[in-house]
Amino acid sequence: MTRESGTDYQADEIVVTAGAQEAMSCVMLALIDPGDEVIVPIPGYNTYHSAIELADSVTVFAETSFAEDFTLKVARIEKVITPKTRMVCLISPNNPTATVVPPEEVMKIARLCE
Repeated sequence: MTRESGTDYQADEIVVTAGAQEAMSCVMLALIDPGDEVIVPIPGYNTYHSAIELADSVTVFAETSFAEDFTLKVARIEKVITPKTRMVCLISPNNPTATVVPPEEVMKIARLCE
């Protein structure tokens, strides 16, 4: 990993999963509590909602649109964020739209989340 991406992780800092859905489920169970809200772009892969539900939390949908190439925009997140929001799922490329969120929008979303 160090050679390929410049990161330096130890073996006890790495989790291997059977796929993205298992990884998302593990993240949900580790980071959110019952009643927390998780913002998810829509349209999107419906099993993310299942992982949130498994954690006894609430899915809040942030709409995307064809006119904006289904890109999750910070303005859409701002419309649905509340004091109960604990996570924003930034899924890129998104399933089923294949949209890749541009780096400048990722940075805006990251600043909002901070």
